[in-house]
Amino acid sequence: MNILAWNNEIGPWYYFVGLRTEVMINRDSWGMSPEEFKSRVLMFPRRVSPVPLKESSNISIPESWDWRDKGAVSPVRDQGSLGTCWAFSTAQNIEGQRFLKFGVLEQLSVEQLIECDASADVSRGWADCGMFGGWPYLGFQYLMKAGGIFSEKDYPYCAGEGKCLPCMPRNYDLKLCGDHSDLFCKANNTQGQKLEGLCNPKSGFAVSIRDWTRFSQDEREIADALVRTGPLSVLVNADSLQYYSGGIVDADSCDPTELDHAVLLVGYGSEDGQDYWIIKNSWGSSWGEQGYFRLARGSGACGVNQEVVTAFVQNPKAQM
Repeated sequence: MNILAWNNEIGPWYYFVGLRTEVMINRDSWGMSPEEFKSRVLMFPRRVSPVPLKESSNISIPESWDWRDKGAVSPVRDQGSLGTCWAFSTAQNIEGQRFLKFGVLEQLSVEQLIECDASADVSRGWADCGMFGGWPYLGFQYLMKAGGIFSEKDYPYCAGEGKCLPCMPRNYDLKLCGDHSDLFCKANNTQGQKLEGLCNPKSGFAVSIRDWTRFSQDEREIADALVRTGPLSVLVNADSLQYYSGGIVDADSCDPTELDHAVLLVGYGSEDGQDYWIIKNSWGSSWGEQGYFRLARGSGACGVNQEVVTAFVQNPKAQM
């Protein structure tokens, strides 16, 4: 059964019964059709090769974990109707790393990544494309070259709030991102793309990135990495999340080989025999479970185990 299939005679709230769980759905969420939602909020699907699930390793991990309880997760934010989830996932991973290393939890600049990052991985056919999608690991690579990331206070998010009209990042990959030369934009009303803007900084960063790493696709090893390392950037297929309001999303609800949304893995647990991940979204705190959703753990649900990465931070003075 498709999670988006419903009877129009049913009210705005109903329950989708999955394989082993029950998910509450808000049919009126977003005010968009599924097609509009995919084109305006999600990224263009990134195709990944399916990985056969193997028997999980015997690594010992705590029964449950939640970085929110340990102060490593900033408040939920709202990306608006743009494909900027990748930049939120990137920045919020770094926020957690900075907290764990320096004891400082501060929101970091999403707008910097959207306006300035034109990184591309030609060998894999992936690129960072501003408001049209990107990859957290490429965001880390850009920030390593740039020298660091600004705080949200110094370089606030404006693209998704209608307060600015950024152009595509300079020298973006036309082949991998598509031709957006017809994009209506005003570089001069941005903080980064205007003349002598923050896309060419010399100093002022909140924190710098010294390296990044990608983790195993074994979900027990991912849980161990989450506990040891901090909140992790992940990509998922989010087609079934438009109408989500609560519960554990089952593996049958989405295609694990079509990744179209970047989020932040912050914890895990179990409920009535169902293991789950706790994931921070960027659709505002009124969506889902106060801005979060739970996803089945151990079955590669929605491709959550396909692209799991984190940055490693250092004091920005180390690169100046």
